[in-house]
Amino acid sequence: MTPARWQQIVDVLERVRQLAPDERAEFLNSTCTDDSLRSQVESLLDPGDGIPSDFLRTQGWARLAKGARSGDYEIVSMLGAGGMGEVYRARDLRLARDVAIKVLPPSVALDSERLARFEREAKALAALNHANIAHVYGFEGRALIMELVPGKPLKGPLSMETALDYARQIAAALEAAHEKGIVHRDLKPANIMVTPDGVVKVLDFGLAAVPHSAAGDATDQDERSTLTRAGMIMGTASYMSPEQARGRPVDKRTDIWAFGVVLYEMLTGKRLFQGETATDVVSAVLTQEIDWNSVPWRVRRLLRRCLERDAKKRLRDIADWETLLEAPQEIVSQSRYRFWIAIATLAAATILFGVLFWRASRPTPHPLMRFNADLGPDAIDDSGDGSKAVLSPNGMRIAFVVRGGNRDRALATRMLGEAEAVVVPGTEGASGPVFSPDGQSLAFNADGKLKKVPIQGGPVTTLCDAPAVRGIWWGADGYIYAGLTLGGGISRVSEAGGTPEQLTDPAATGEVTHRWPQLLPGGKAVLFTGHTITHNYEEANIEVLSLKTGKWKIILRNGYHGRYVPTGHLLYVSHSTLYAAPFDLSRLEVRGAPVPLLDDVAGNIGNANGQFDAEAGVLLYVSNRDQPRSIPLRWIDAMGNQENIPLEPGLYGEPHLSPDGSQLALVLAHGRLGDIAVYDLRRQSLTRLTFTQNNSNPVWAPDSRHIAYVRDSADGISIQWIRADGAGGTKTLFRDKNEKDPWSMSPDGHLAFAWLTKVSYQLWTLPLDLQDPDNPRAGAPQPFVTRPSRQPEFSPDGRWIAFTDLAGGVRVRPFPPPENGDSPEWQISNSGSDPAWSRAAPELFYLTVDGRLMAVPYTASGGSFAAGKPRLWLGKAFPELAAFCCDRAAAVIAPDGKRFVMPVLGEQNQGPPDAQILLNF
Repeated sequence: MTPARWQQIVDVLERVRQLAPDERAEFLNSTCTDDSLRSQVESLLDPGDGIPSDFLRTQGWARLAKGARSGDYEIVSMLGAGGMGEVYRARDLRLARDVAIKVLPPSVALDSERLARFEREAKALAALNHANIAHVYGFEGRALIMELVPGKPLKGPLSMETALDYARQIAAALEAAHEKGIVHRDLKPANIMVTPDGVVKVLDFGLAAVPHSAAGDATDQDERSTLTRAGMIMGTASYMSPEQARGRPVDKRTDIWAFGVVLYEMLTGKRLFQGETATDVVSAVLTQEIDWNSVPWRVRRLLRRCLERDAKKRLRDIADWETLLEAPQEIVSQSRYRFWIAIATLAAATILFGVLFWRASRPTPHPLMRFNADLGPDAIDDSGDGSKAVLSPNGMRIAFVVRGGNRDRALATRMLGEAEAVVVPGTEGASGPVFSPDGQSLAFNADGKLKKVPIQGGPVTTLCDAPAVRGIWWGADGYIYAGLTLGGGISRVSEAGGTPEQLTDPAATGEVTHRWPQLLPGGKAVLFTGHTITHNYEEANIEVLSLKTGKWKIILRNGYHGRYVPTGHLLYVSHSTLYAAPFDLSRLEVRGAPVPLLDDVAGNIGNANGQFDAEAGVLLYVSNRDQPRSIPLRWIDAMGNQENIPLEPGLYGEPHLSPDGSQLALVLAHGRLGDIAVYDLRRQSLTRLTFTQNNSNPVWAPDSRHIAYVRDSADGISIQWIRADGAGGTKTLFRDKNEKDPWSMSPDGHLAFAWLTKVSYQLWTLPLDLQDPDNPRAGAPQPFVTRPSRQPEFSPDGRWIAFTDLAGGVRVRPFPPPENGDSPEWQISNSGSDPAWSRAAPELFYLTVDGRLMAVPYTASGGSFAAGKPRLWLGKAFPELAAFCCDRAAAVIAPDGKRFVMPVLGEQNQGPPDAQILLNF
């Protein structure tokens, strides 16, 4: 079965599982005109709930439970999980044997090209039929079936006889792989099992580089590439070859280096290359002098050839390893000269003592090295709520946000030099992670609370309420510092939990927000970002508060997300550039001109979140070089069929369809700010209305001839009014310093918008007198929902507003609200967002967290509203709806209710964040 066919089956199954059992036959008759498709779907249906009984339990790839069966395999237990899937122990019922099953993640399984490439490489690995290689039995559906190897991982110290016996078996395994052009690239003791019978099995060729000749005859360049690419950190730092550590292309000689490192460890029981930080480990690989006296004389010549840093001088073929072993008689004859060698060594040591002492007293320079961190296919963009990736204090571990097994957000960590990440239990819905000072716990934001959890798993502790976090810092003084609200100051709370103490008040400094704190070394001052408006942080300030005196001052203007590093510099972001300025920690002031360091650092100017972190000589940052250059707009119908809207290539966001369905209002930019334009769907022409690159959130007036939108400027954030044909000027309807998101307009001219208060967004309405639509008059804003909420959408008759409750779910209230202020409210869903009303039928749409469009029938009479059962309107998921800032994608419903408009990111823009690492920074 092809991946495309499997995806088609999954789409139909997902729609079927929304229907009652007696409705499924009619649906399949109308949908599955292909008899073979219907047969395949019915074979996977479970009569109880329509959930497929194969590995795909749901589209969310839920973990397989003990006893679950698929074909000839029955799940026994879960063995582990990582970036390339989950591994289970299973029973092969047909052949009565235990096997290991690696189930690929959705990002691979539903990507036809990646799946096909993985399957070709799996077939190449299956050809490695060798006694010392864990065998690959096959590839079924989206699962790799492998030999389950009993025993224990390789561990030293071992006797010379045992070590050489194991080395012989490891070398035989590598020789068999190298003969087929396959390079392991992650050879280490953890990937070498020793069975109770003393047989060595080399495991996990998951990082193996399979060349074109081994994997098949594909001609496409992307298909010829392997699962990894040059420039990535792949493998484990202590066992990397020098060329691998530098991110250069590798061949079989990188396995020979790792073979030497493993043999050294077998004989000594100690890792050859160690260090407190990842920088230390990689630097040791590249520069450390090797103590040859720690290993027996017999293997020194072999190890010298295996551990030659210049790959051209290294042993070329692993099959030749035994020829480099010293024979026993050679050892005896050479022992006669040991006395004279010792005398010569002593003399040389005396002569060079002064030189060595001088060199030891001087710092050793280490080269600056850059790598791609490769966060894995499930990593997601968390720039709205926190950094996409952060470092532990020793620079050896990364924490970042991923899509968990149920497609909800969760936190994952991995060591810097390793390939696979581990999800931290209890972090569902989390964002904005930060490490504790000892690197053993994480603080994060979830469910409107500030929480903490051990990285190895354990109880999750709720520390305090956190309605809308903007920055967390775990100080060495026992406090966690945070911006707990969108429009408030910096607070701190005990790491054990309690009532937060507010440290700064933006109003006292003439500002409206303080965010992204850092406790400076010594614990006497807090660094943070402040601004006079809650938007466009390119014009923000980096400020500092003395905890001793309580005094506050601006130390740098026109930048955001300031971070002090031990070199005595202040790092910050401005216009996608990372700057460094000399900073006097004792005086708390910048002492020189800022210098640009990197010009491709991602930053969110809508919330002041700079995407970088620096710890222990390691700089981790997210590059913006892979930002999309073109985002097409497409019509999507209920079957997932797409039709391009014929626009010139460009960055189009926040589409809003006019009430008569003839025009689209757009933002010409990627992100929160840009210019407003109107596209005429009939004439297929684009008219640009603004030219200042500081506008967003277009909303149509009921006459389909005027637009309200947001303008960001130095004097505040205003709601503007303009004609859709560009004639005439703009009119200011309302202005203040806080962020506001116009969302929809009622037929009688009420504009619904989300308005940022000190705590979070609340919903308001702005009455407009539209008797002269070119010159509207605005009344005073009126509160509508005073708890954290966004996305207020008027019903077509203007009598109801659907909105997203930030605590979770879509809700509906009547408009105007009752005069007594006690408004009734109906819950449409417990989760989801982006409500939208159909103009063709009494239906309300909303988006699920994984990008699926649901439809809810309703009835409304008088002051009563009744919602029916949600149904899946669009079977295909569009995860980019949840990942990309195009807020109203689900609200752009055509007047006939049969299709909607959506910006669609290309496949090259849907991957995980492009995280870069600089060592010895």
